[in-house]
Amino acid sequence: MAHLTILLNLVTGFAGPIAALVIYLIYKDRSRKVAYHALQAMIFQLICWYGGGLLIGVMWAAVGILSIFLVGIILIPVAAVGRSLWHLCRWAG
Repeated sequence: MAHLTILLNLVTGFAGPIAALVIYLIYKDRSRKVAYHALQAMIFQLICWYGGGLLIGVMWAAVGILSIFLVGIILIPVAAVGRSLWHLCRWAG
């Protein structure tokens, strides 16, 4: 039952580790095996939750940095053409 609490994350997004913790707290004195599996399920869900959040943060940072460089590289020809046109208009005028 403790390992099935991961399905609560599909509905609520965060209740899985809480439910596994509740199962652990209830069964820690009654059954060592159930408490072990509840603790294992809670730790697994927390690792996945924080690891996923960290991965999303790193991906957003990489996208931000790459977009700054790519936009800068793409705008080099535009700046060169604009400067050439400015010099041409200044020389002709």
